[in-house]
Amino acid sequence: MTEKFKQQTLVNLVGFRLVLAMGLSGSIMIASSGLAQPADSIGVAARPPKNSVIITVGVGTRPMGIVVSPNNKTVFVANSGSNSVSVLDASNNYTVKATVSVGANPGYLAISPDGKTLYVSCNGSPGSVYAIDTTQSDYPVKATLTAGDTPAGMAVTPNGKKLYVANEGNQSTGIAGTVSVFDTSNGTLKTTLQPEGAPFLVVFTEQGTQADLLNTAGTSYLQFINTVSSKVSRSTGGGEAVFLATGMTSDPSGSTLYITTTENYLTLCNAKTGKVTKQILVSPSIAAGNQLGEPAVTPDGRYVYVPYNYNAADELLNQVGMFDIATGKIVGSPVAVGSYPFWAQMAPNGETLYVANQFDGTVTVIDTRP
Repeated sequence: MTEKFKQQTLVNLVGFRLVLAMGLSGSIMIASSGLAQPADSIGVAARPPKNSVIITVGVGTRPMGIVVSPNNKTVFVANSGSNSVSVLDASNNYTVKATVSVGANPGYLAISPDGKTLYVSCNGSPGSVYAIDTTQSDYPVKATLTAGDTPAGMAVTPNGKKLYVANEGNQSTGIAGTVSVFDTSNGTLKTTLQPEGAPFLVVFTEQGTQADLLNTAGTSYLQFINTVSSKVSRSTGGGEAVFLATGMTSDPSGSTLYITTTENYLTLCNAKTGKVTKQILVSPSIAAGNQLGEPAVTPDGRYVYVPYNYNAADELLNQVGMFDIATGKIVGSPVAVGSYPFWAQMAPNGETLYVANQFDGTVTVIDTRP
């Protein structure tokens, strides 16, 4: 199994590992149970989220990244298989109010702090980033930015002035990964950073003065960029505990990183230094071999949601577990979602969780109010 996941596809290092696995195995099955923890592991919390499914919405083919507008009213979904972005109206029963055509293999999204511009990374060599005007009802593409090879995760600085794009490159052909930094006021490329390896995801910490990169080269590790000097630090973090990372997010304060892996563990790291502070076994056992999707953290920093999408038995999974960060234990039972949940995204107000189900072409909407 490890060898399968080390192979890359043309579309995305992580999102299409399963496509490769399906091509190598004819015995993949659907597993909808077997992830619940023993009763004595259930965390106890006062008024935890209810975690009831509100609706499942059909979007495009192979949905990947999700982002929610700052006002919680609009949900954007990147459909990697249909070269589009679905726009969901959260105030109108999550109906698809628009479908925006973009470039080939869109996978990851970022939105400006004011919510007026959506950025969509499209896989390629070189890759492209589409800037969409979210203030107009037809969501027109207002600019196309040329990024590096195989652009993946992106983030806009807290002040809205710059867009950082992590370009994975292609290790098999010797193309090094880079980070493209764009001026959001005019779309010009300000600088291209050379962190080496395969930078995959980026989040801002230290009030935007630091950018943390998740690098998938080797067994995966963290890197740090000084956004004032545009220097990549020589120090790294998490390498001893982050094994074949699949996702990364931070808590609302930006002080802790939550990193999911291809096998079983959620790793917590100090966002400033990369020092590992905790590892949580989020599978029933270390023998489960569950691959995990992009995690999501509640605004109060109390709970983390972890998608289960694939396991060592070549089974597609379809659940999301919620864990108490303080105890490291699951709360209640996992929530049933669609096949191969790739990405979990919390709304800014913490009242709704959105899960992109890659092999169903759907998004599961979950009520996370107490």
